[in-house]
Amino acid sequence: NSAALVEDDFIDQIFTASTHDYIMFITNEGKAYWVKVHEIPESSRTSRGSHIKSLLAVSSDEEITTIVSLKEFSSDTYLLMATAGGIVKKVQTDSFQNAKTRGGQKVYTITEKTGEVVGLLAVADDDEIVCITGQGKTIRVQVSSINVMGRAAQGVKILDIESPDQLIGLDVVARED
Repeated sequence: NSAALVEDDFIDQIFTASTHDYIMFITNEGKAYWVKVHEIPESSRTSRGSHIKSLLAVSSDEEITTIVSLKEFSSDTYLLMATAGGIVKKVQTDSFQNAKTRGGQKVYTITEKTGEVVGLLAVADDDEIVCITGQGKTIRVQVSSINVMGRAAQGVKILDIESPDQLIGLDVVARED
């Protein structure tokens, strides 16, 4: 057993990152934080580890909802955020250079209409994404068809969703090579 979990702990996401990569965190309040992989304290295989909030200046009522790894911040790569209300926003990764750890950087304003951020992907223009709702409604979209926006932008509605349904996830479509 390589992960000693206590009763309320669970593993939500596993990904590979290099020592000098960045790990980007988005919270339910629409704030972005990042740390370099080498800044995360190393632990033994059997240790319990420490809560990620101890590395970030996250308020007690703020929860980390999505995590993504980045090689670098550039104008050629994008972060695509999606909310429960079916709104997506594509932002150049270089817009997040100042998000470091102290207080985060507001990247999304949560409203009743948008709902909370439910997904974050690192994407390129030649990628395709698929979004799915809790009731099984899906849409497949070419990333290049979504306009690049600034951090202050609200985003665009990608999927018409009627309550109580909501967007629950998105992912990059695997390429056929």
